[in-house]
Amino acid sequence: MLPLNKTLRESEFYFPMNSGNSNGLAKLLTDHRNKNAEGNPWSTYAVAANLPSYKKLFGMMHGFIDLVFEVEGKYYVCDYKSSHLGDEFSDYNEQALQTNMESNYYDLQYLIYSLALHRYLKASLPNYKASMHFGGAYYLYLRGMTTDPEHVGAGVYHRQIDESELDALDEIFSGGEASGETGREIGGDSELADETGTEKASCETKTLLKGA
Repeated sequence: MLPLNKTLRESEFYFPMNSGNSNGLAKLLTDHRNKNAEGNPWSTYAVAANLPSYKKLFGMMHGFIDLVFEVEGKYYVCDYKSSHLGDEFSDYNEQALQTNMESNYYDLQYLIYSLALHRYLKASLPNYKASMHFGGAYYLYLRGMTTDPEHVGAGVYHRQIDESELDALDEIFSGGEASGETGREIGGDSELADETGTEKASCETKTLLKGA
């Protein structure tokens, strides 16, 4: 069981979207989907992820992370899902979870959560290095989880997010070269933001990752 002092629950975050572009984000998501859970490329290439083609993303990204936790010096984002995928534990195996994650774009969700945590750790953890301290994302499908040894891992989805992906996300939402140049503009939050354009240093938030 996780000690309470190693967790943050319902952590709120904001970060600015400085003219980022959805084309770069779609490419990053596609490349991420074409890696296995350990971060190695699959032997076959999957269908590209489709996102709305916006020229620029601006305003503030806003969200809540169900759980942030630390184990042995590594930090993780975690989200709970109550989705019903079937009546058997086998309906919550690794492939079923991956299919559900991708069809609902939960993988895009955890990439955004991961960027928020990555920026926070860069600003607050001495000698932070993503390859050493960032553990990835867990999504827990509560209806499929069990202590039955015949179904170890059922309902538990884990993905690594490597340092190069975090850096690419950072560049996209900072309006860097990875963001591309085509499409139309969108403003607001994602929950959609106010348009103040207020600069916040490296994912400083209103109460970024506030404690429980």
